[in-house]
Amino acid sequence: MSTATIEARGVGVHTDMTDADYFAHPALSHSDCKLLLDSPARYRHAKDNPSSSKPTDDMIFGTAVHSIALGGPGVVRIPFDDYRSKDARDARDEALAAGQVPLKPAEYDEAKACADAIRLHPRAKQLLDLADHLEVSAVWDDGDVQRRAKLDAVAGRFGIDLKTAANADTDAFAASVAKFGYWTQDPYYRDAMRSVFGIDDPAFLFIVVEKRAPYLVNVIQLEEYAVELGAQRNRRAIDLYRECRDSDTWPGYGDGINEVTLPAWAAIQEENQ
Repeated sequence: MSTATIEARGVGVHTDMTDADYFAHPALSHSDCKLLLDSPARYRHAKDNPSSSKPTDDMIFGTAVHSIALGGPGVVRIPFDDYRSKDARDARDEALAAGQVPLKPAEYDEAKACADAIRLHPRAKQLLDLADHLEVSAVWDDGDVQRRAKLDAVAGRFGIDLKTAANADTDAFAASVAKFGYWTQDPYYRDAMRSVFGIDDPAFLFIVVEKRAPYLVNVIQLEEYAVELGAQRNRRAIDLYRECRDSDTWPGYGDGINEVTLPAWAAIQEENQ
């Protein structure tokens, strides 16, 4: 799809937007906001130099679980145990080029087991069975900034995101919430649900499944305090984007001299010598 056609995907719900078209869309995403707050210069560089790198094995596996659980693009079982041979790499790349998800036999069996576990979990199954939308993209206007989000499912007032994890324990997932920015993803996607789906009081749930037997599933909701903090952080990112866009200035570390303070732990360590 051409850039012009992608940009024509205006405000609304898009059920047929491919992942490639979604990531190429110029509207601001949750991932964009995280990168902006890291550094506007990094954000600008990433937009001007889109990555052509192939997805990692973990990314492919996660996509496969989504596809099987949600009935998305076909998952292809590649008859090779590794990708060291040219035939194996060609088979993998052909599947990716066709919009399919290639997996080695053992990975395929594990992805299928993960998806089956999700569908066997009473609450997860109930939510997905009641979903009004599956794997849907949303584009909306936030003042003069256009934003976008891709939701795994929308079921009533609940937005849903499927996650694979080594450990789906609630406390263990809390570390992932902080590390991967799920506490800002939640309110970002709630904004999409209000603006595009017309849901006045949205909530957001993570369905987390472990990647190894017995493939335990945990349905998790973030506390509202974390969601409020995440919403504030998202607003800072959106305001920063607007400021940088309007001035066409994308700063890095600044043009002056920055003073460094010795970390407290290092000072205490030295004082105790």
